[in-house]
Amino acid sequence: MARACPSSASPRPAVTAAMWAMALALTLAAVALPAPATACFCPGTPTLLGSFFKSSIVTVVIATPQRVIDDNDGKRTYALLGGNYPYNTTFYKGCPAKIERFTVFGSPSSCNTTFALGVPVLLFLTSSGFVGPCDYTVPASALTAEDVAFLAPRAGCGSGA
Repeated sequence: MARACPSSASPRPAVTAAMWAMALALTLAAVALPAPATACFCPGTPTLLGSFFKSSIVTVVIATPQRVIDDNDGKRTYALLGGNYPYNTTFYKGCPAKIERFTVFGSPSSCNTTFALGVPVLLFLTSSGFVGPCDYTVPASALTAEDVAFLAPRAGCGSGA
């Protein structure tokens, strides 16, 4: 025969209050934690043509980063050495009077971008000298035959688009 449950089977108030306090503490701790880092989102794989003809890009150049001159507030600024490629620059779009530096996202940004110093790289710069993480920025040595065929006739100031 089954035994009847006593009518006082409800949990004790002290246990219920402790459970609510624990749940509240865990919720507050979860809300107070920093948000997890999100990955840098770029729509698709960058291409030379897509980056070259992007309306925000005013200068396309092979340049050689020489040193980091500033790295704070989520931005990193590189200094460039003067002179012509292979020492520093070959312009393919635009022709600024002087190009001495460029800026990228630095840490703690999820789009943190770094460049090897002394290695020529193809850069796509906005009017403010910013190089975005979603453009076809590659070391000059990694340019494909198709890349070179597209860029070669555009070399020199003013030859652009």
